[in-house]
Amino acid sequence: MLFFGLSRPDGSFISDADFDSFIETEITPRFPDGFTVLRGDGHWREGAKEYREPSRILWIIHNDEPELDVKIEQIRSGYCQQFHQTSVLRMDQPAAKILY
Repeated sequence: MLFFGLSRPDGSFISDADFDSFIETEITPRFPDGFTVLRGDGHWREGAKEYREPSRILWIIHNDEPELDVKIEQIRSGYCQQFHQTSVLRMDQPAAKILY
């Protein structure tokens, strides 16, 4: 899972249209078989100050293959560069076996 904050350093926010464009140009080509995007409300603390911002959570279920790891890191770095973000949180967790 990747967690994308939607606030910009100047105090403005990344619009739904801008994030949707990022999905189409950066995420979909790398994971054409599918993924899920959820809306979130991020909360965190730095020292005594509390922060809150809207966020998007990208959930990709994939095999543990090195080339997929590279694609995920390209998405993270692309978002940081395009939207002037400090980071994109990544959380990896093994999934239960899917039965079809």
